[in-house]
Amino acid sequence: LMPQRTSYFALKLPQRWWLLGFDLALDDDINIEQFHFFASLAENHMKAGDAAIVVSHVPHWVVNEYENHSNDSERESNLTELVRTHLK
Repeated sequence: LMPQRTSYFALKLPQRWWLLGFDLALDDDINIEQFHFFASLAENHMKAGDAAIVVSHVPHWVVNEYENHSNDSERESNLTELVRTHLK
């Protein structure tokens, strides 16, 4: 578990739950390395019916409202694609 070698992580929890920590960096999105890491995790370790808690360092659901970014489609496009294709 330690030391942490990357700025993102996945932790398997009891009762088929996962804690997925994403690093959105300064671009408000995950990079391609994270995309591949989490896609591989979903395909090789997570099972149908598993649940995930997604965490990041920026609470976009709060920031989007405050900064009026509710229609900003470019934010988190890689993360959105990962969730749609691998973590559904």
